[in-house]
Amino acid sequence: MLHGWLGVIGGDPAVEAAAIGLFALAAAGAVAGLGALLGGPGLGLGALLVFLVGNPLSAVSAAPELLPQPWGTVGQFLPVGAGGTLLRSAAFFDGAGAGRSVAVLAGYAVLGIGLVLLGRRGFPEYGPAIPPSTPPRTAAEITV
Repeated sequence: MLHGWLGVIGGDPAVEAAAIGLFALAAAGAVAGLGALLGGPGLGLGALLVFLVGNPLSAVSAAPELLPQPWGTVGQFLPVGAGGTLLRSAAFFDGAGAGRSVAVLAGYAVLGIGLVLLGRRGFPEYGPAIPPSTPPRTAAEITV
């Protein structure tokens, strides 16, 4: 949409899609991994880290150097900042300077997937919601 329909970015569409996909995997992996490991508080922590702290420090609408230091640099080590820098690099500079952003996003993606797998080990397998030996209830048996 950004490339073809709106014409906002003008690089290779496949490279831009890969950059956006890696960012999405990193952000979702971080939130899902913390959620799988810590439950509800982990989801809140992941959302806080990725979105509430990451968006203002990302410098997506400007350069990270324009933010007060060290916050511009810190923002580049969070998924939103690294994703914005990677997309900017892929769309306008033929990938120049994208190495750190790719490494940061790949690290978040691998760590997030690892936390999801680790968190799944701690939960028992879920069976059916109603045990098979329990007969179904009729509407007359249900009281409010």
